[in-house]
Amino acid sequence: MIEQLKTTDSEINHTAERIGLPTGFVTEKGSTYHYNPDGSIHRDKFDGTESEAGIAVFIQDTPNNLDLFTRLGTQQSHLPVERQNKGYILQILDDQDGNPVAEKVFKASEVKDPSRIAFALINPLNQALGWIPASITPQLGSYVFEMDKLPDGKTMRHPGHRVTDIVK
Repeated sequence: MIEQLKTTDSEINHTAERIGLPTGFVTEKGSTYHYNPDGSIHRDKFDGTESEAGIAVFIQDTPNNLDLFTRLGTQQSHLPVERQNKGYILQILDDQDGNPVAEKVFKASEVKDPSRIAFALINPLNQALGWIPASITPQLGSYVFEMDKLPDGKTMRHPGHRVTDIVK
């Protein structure tokens, strides 16, 4: 089974520093992202709107990665029923020691080992069916994926555009 990690207040306040996150990054669409001290992100979109998310991870630009990323990364209620992936969701995991019992993460502060982040497909039984490596630090040419656990318990997922600049 997959569980969620717990952290202390002290760890949360120094997440961006602990992980070694830059000041922010920019995407090809013109959105600018800035990291908060707790590792969460603030996004200023190209259209003037703003948003916040608990974690952003980065997926390398390969055909398999992008297929998974684009097909399952967002809500699918707008798709015809036969094209929806009912009960299957994408999740960010912290895979400790290659253990199949990975930990779900919704905030950057929950990441224990930044080198072991994965982007996973989870079935209705809460089992990871497969995953691809992800990075918690932005890399030029990679695609950003934002996620957060909302106050109502729902999960916000947002696949973004390719990273074109990293602000040190």
